[in-house]
Amino acid sequence: MLRFEDISDLLRRFEYEESVVIGFCYFLGATALAGKKGETTGDVEKRLTRLPKVDINGEYETLLGPLRDVVLNRTFDELVWRFHGNFQVREIRITENSRPIMTYEITNNGMIFEDDRKVENLKNAEDIFSRAMHKIGQELVNNSYDPTKAFKTGVCAANLRAQSDYKATAHAGAHFDEFLPLIFSAANRFTKQENLSWSGHVDIQVPLQQLLSGLPSELGQLIWDYQSYVLFKDGALRPEIEQLEIMPFMDECKAMVLRFFRSNPEYCNHIASKKDYRRNFPHLSKDFDERPIILKSIKDAFGYDNQLTRFSDQTTLKALIIFGYFCSLCETIIFENQSHKLN
Repeated sequence: MLRFEDISDLLRRFEYEESVVIGFCYFLGATALAGKKGETTGDVEKRLTRLPKVDINGEYETLLGPLRDVVLNRTFDELVWRFHGNFQVREIRITENSRPIMTYEITNNGMIFEDDRKVENLKNAEDIFSRAMHKIGQELVNNSYDPTKAFKTGVCAANLRAQSDYKATAHAGAHFDEFLPLIFSAANRFTKQENLSWSGHVDIQVPLQQLLSGLPSELGQLIWDYQSYVLFKDGALRPEIEQLEIMPFMDECKAMVLRFFRSNPEYCNHIASKKDYRRNFPHLSKDFDERPIILKSIKDAFGYDNQLTRFSDQTTLKALIIFGYFCSLCETIIFENQSHKLN
């Protein structure tokens, strides 16, 4: 059985406010019944046995009764829209000439933001998703819902909507599986993976591992090997490494990526030759300061910059910097090989 508190504990570890934590637990419930990518019916049933049990018929009135469903449903529907959800919803007409009623309104309902922004990069996804979780969660926090109760409420809400439009409920529930922001994605993995624990990871490793899970396996593994040079020495966490400001942290990443290459030249050359990494990072040279260019490359590709102050944003930025320096190493290898100057 999943220890459901691990999900909320992970988000609190990254200093998300309580409304976001509770809203995310509701979101997990609202999407729990939908099959995820690659799941069979048996996989879904097995996953649900590890989640908090919900007596949908017996609990839905108690769980949903105190809440404004217009806030929960319209915020969720807008979130689907902002994450580029595009699927048909069922129209219900009371009479032939009446205006149709829709259980789902996948449009900009003005609940999350008033503008028309949609997800374009990783930071954009983080801002939209966390804002939606806050909006949903505030409704639940105001009624003293805890994480488990919020999850059960989400399950009941989805089940109720499925009775009117089961196809849209399934599409909406499965839509976010591959597109969650990194730390939320790490929390979501508790629901899908047995015996998962993030307690052995330092903070930077959590978003980094989620980022690397979407890369070709050889590339992801080599970057994971490199991050250990940055964060650890002789098997122990390097003192103060996580507390460094961004620019000193980048200096450490550069020094360690060069040391990593000297220890693994053949494997690094092999990975660089495949060109599976992001190509918008600069090659490294002792003659110029590459840090502003790497930060710009991260900003252009992922939306994160050095002006962000939230702990979750700063931690994610450092994970992206580790990734960026490895990409720069690969660019350096390609550049030097083309120039026939690799030592």
